[in-house]
Amino acid sequence: MVKVNVVDPKGRIHTIEANEGEPLMHSIRDAGLPMLASCGGNCACATCHVLVPAEIANVFTDRSEAEIELLQDSDYFQEPLSRLACQMIVVEAIDGITIEIPPSY
Repeated sequence: MVKVNVVDPKGRIHTIEANEGEPLMHSIRDAGLPMLASCGGNCACATCHVLVPAEIANVFTDRSEAEIELLQDSDYFQEPLSRLACQMIVVEAIDGITIEIPPSY
């Protein structure tokens, strides 16, 4: 298990455990944090938007064109730190990071 600190929209920090190899969105949602994830992780809605610290942004795969378009079309786009948690596969290298769910939820 990988530990991830998640700052919720009210500024509270929650430490969750995430499963390696799975989308980060699942762990955030399963922990009961406020993440809509309306499309269930199909990169179709941008309601799993998170902000990722610059120092670990390169740990994840690059954003796909679909992810970029969804972020640009939403009110949440904040390049280059914006990501969709459904597109972020958990790896050991992110153990202990802090990500943020923006206050737009």
